[in-house]
Amino acid sequence: MPRGSRKALTKWKNPVSGYFFILPWLVGFLLLTAWPMAQSVYFSLTDYSLLEAPRWLGTANYVKIFTDDSSFTTAVAVTSAFVALVVPQGRHRRQLPDGGAKGLGTVHWR
Repeated sequence: MPRGSRKALTKWKNPVSGYFFILPWLVGFLLLTAWPMAQSVYFSLTDYSLLEAPRWLGTANYVKIFTDDSSFTTAVAVTSAFVALVVPQGRHRRQLPDGGAKGLGTVHWR
């Protein structure tokens, strides 16, 4: 082994500096992604009001949505129709020679 490579190898045996490099991403992920997702799951399983303490319901909210709520089926139908009509148009526009950007809210500078 060349002389300099052994020194470089021992230099990276301590992983603390690597943890410092990943720390900003990890903090951002935990605060901006993982915590809000966990709160959403928790609140979806409770009867939550800003003025009262949350009351645990379990999956009763989901049972109610799928069985008793007529607006849920309407929302799913409208969303499905929107996706079926709009997504293919967007895919078609991206395949145009100019990328489909002409006249779609872009700013044309002189």
